[in-house]
Amino acid sequence: LAASPGSGPQSAGTGSTAMFSYACFLPSLVYLLGRVDCVLKDCNSTVDLLPGTLIRLVNPSRTDQTRNSAVTCWYTIRLTQGITGGIISISIDRFSIGKLENQVCVGGHLQIHDSKYQSVNNQLGFHCGEIEQPKDIVRETDQIKLTFFTEDYDRNIEWDFTVRTVSKSDVPERYGSHPERFPGRVGAVVQETYCETVFQDCRIQQCNVQSPGFPGVYPQGISCRYYLSTKSSLIRMYVDRPYWEAFNVDGRRCENIVDCEVRELTSEVCPNDYIKLYDGVDEFSPLIGKFCGTGSFPVSIIGTSNKLFLEFVTSKHGPLINTGFDFRLTSIPGTGSSLVNGTCHQTVTSKDLNGNDEGSFISLEHWYEPGKNCSYLLKGTETQIVRLHFEKMKISKKDQIKKDKADCSENLVIYDAVWPNPQKIIKAFCNGFSQPQENTDFVTTGPNMFVNYVSASGSYSGSSIYYWAIYDFHEAFMDGDRVEGTLCDEVLTSSDNEVRQFRSPRNTLIYKNAKEDVKCEYFIKAQEDQFARVSIRIKDINIKKTKGSCSNCWNNKQVDRIEIIDPNRSQNFTDSCYSSCSKSRPKIIFSQGHQLNIRLSIVRRTARTNYFKKKNPIFKAEYSLLHPPVCGPTQLSAKEKGLLSFPILKDKTIKYTNVECLWDLSVQLNKQLTLSVSNVTFLQDSCSTHSVEISIPSQEVSLHKECGKSAGKTKVVTVKGKDLSYGLIQVHVKMIALDLGMFTLSWEY
Repeated sequence: LAASPGSGPQSAGTGSTAMFSYACFLPSLVYLLGRVDCVLKDCNSTVDLLPGTLIRLVNPSRTDQTRNSAVTCWYTIRLTQGITGGIISISIDRFSIGKLENQVCVGGHLQIHDSKYQSVNNQLGFHCGEIEQPKDIVRETDQIKLTFFTEDYDRNIEWDFTVRTVSKSDVPERYGSHPERFPGRVGAVVQETYCETVFQDCRIQQCNVQSPGFPGVYPQGISCRYYLSTKSSLIRMYVDRPYWEAFNVDGRRCENIVDCEVRELTSEVCPNDYIKLYDGVDEFSPLIGKFCGTGSFPVSIIGTSNKLFLEFVTSKHGPLINTGFDFRLTSIPGTGSSLVNGTCHQTVTSKDLNGNDEGSFISLEHWYEPGKNCSYLLKGTETQIVRLHFEKMKISKKDQIKKDKADCSENLVIYDAVWPNPQKIIKAFCNGFSQPQENTDFVTTGPNMFVNYVSASGSYSGSSIYYWAIYDFHEAFMDGDRVEGTLCDEVLTSSDNEVRQFRSPRNTLIYKNAKEDVKCEYFIKAQEDQFARVSIRIKDINIKKTKGSCSNCWNNKQVDRIEIIDPNRSQNFTDSCYSSCSKSRPKIIFSQGHQLNIRLSIVRRTARTNYFKKKNPIFKAEYSLLHPPVCGPTQLSAKEKGLLSFPILKDKTIKYTNVECLWDLSVQLNKQLTLSVSNVTFLQDSCSTHSVEISIPSQEVSLHKECGKSAGKTKVVTVKGKDLSYGLIQVHVKMIALDLGMFTLSWEY
């Protein structure tokens, strides 16, 4: 180990005294727990440092020449030639020089030059004051120069530094436990700068964003720029150390608890040293925050992309106390788009889904400022309703930007409206007391849903109410009028006898979370003074199979089924219950009175699997109203000889069109009957304009259909007694106009 004297006095201003060095002491002395190879008590020396050696720098003894005089004392420590990549570590046991007054070192200072660029060294600042606890200085450099200056070298001036060289593995706080695996962990410093550092494509636990010299005391008079990026978005900067180790930027101006208070972590007033964090590539990006002091730094800060920019500025003069910051970089996978065109107010229509069954949106996963207001307006067509449910929801505590102790500093509200109408709230969540609700359906009564997230506090790392919301639109149009208080019942009617269509519920949400068997009833009603009967025809059936028995259809709770019910009849004369087991094709069903009902019954246990979000309807049907007053009564007694002539118009000035009549002839049971059709005066032989059909409904047998072919003749039909076990014959007439002819039907036993 060699020590060489300086070339001349180190000027410290008027009245300064220069001192020279002498060779280090050998053999070695024991210092603390380690071996000291050299103790320098004199100044102005250059020492070549070998690996494994320790140099102790101690302020020189006061002499008559130096006592109460201005003194400059410098030491240049450099790695022995040929040794590169080392780190100079300085342990500080005692330091007392100068005093920090009004942000300026008065009476003396320490200046540390460790850059290989003189222009950079000229910008570095000064340390002064007194330490009461040991400190460290860590520099990744081949040479460091320590210059002590005091205006009055009295007994209060002292320093005791121990210098050694270490490897990166000896400083795991900075380089990690395996620095050889991640050579770029602390970033790459830009040439001819002190601390302009670039971090590229950081992955988990690969990048340490730290103040220069961490875990030691940071330099004064620096302005560092850190360009941070990760492999993928979203970038996340976080701390994984106790807060007193992770962040201490200008936390103390001195260590005397009487003279200097601890500066608590703040983002408001930072007059000396501070960091600024920006959401983007440079200082023109949005400012996330300005921080200084010591305390609980935000555990996690998440940017809106894969880039952050950090600026670290220290004042020209400061204490030899504060250690700076220690952050980690990683990224989190963005699960969705929180912002669209730079805004978190979004409007989505059902047409925007482009045929997809559902859409989704997520809570804000990154930082946002206090007062953040985000909304999602989901707009369906006039006949749709909106459903929203949360696949994931979690309510947790986040680091607030603006401290707010209210129970509802952040809230999420769902409205059954197109705007945040307080009278139309479906559900509200507050971060302070609400419980998360996953996989619960929130459904509107109308075509619009407004979802509003409001934060009074802001957040560094996303919403305290985390949610992943799934939404879809469901057609809720009904062919008839909804029966209030029911799940899906409808009333269908008409003022004319046009054929009208209807179908099973379009809103398949009713099958999703059914707590009991789903039952929907359709009440087809005619106005008694307009029509006396109703007809229904089931056109299409798509009933899924269940595990239930097919022994019967009516009231079989084990199978999905469609039942056609006539309130005026205890038994229908045709097959009027259909399930997946039914083999016969549906027929037209006629009511006895002015009403006919359809009941759809779906087994709960398979409702969701079989029908939720299935586009094909369970059934399609059509209905019409018939037998207007001109037809007379629907029930005719035919137990004795008689006849029926139609039409008989009392007022021929009234024009009747599209008339459909259906008479029930009540005949004697099991007794042979002779029917005669005569006086047919239809103008043409066309079933599309007029027809008379005689049938036995219990057997679905047509006895005779007359469309004008028997004009001027009499058609005789004999019905055997065994075919009249129900004692009923129906006569069905259709005429586009009643002034185009007539007929007579007579009967006798």
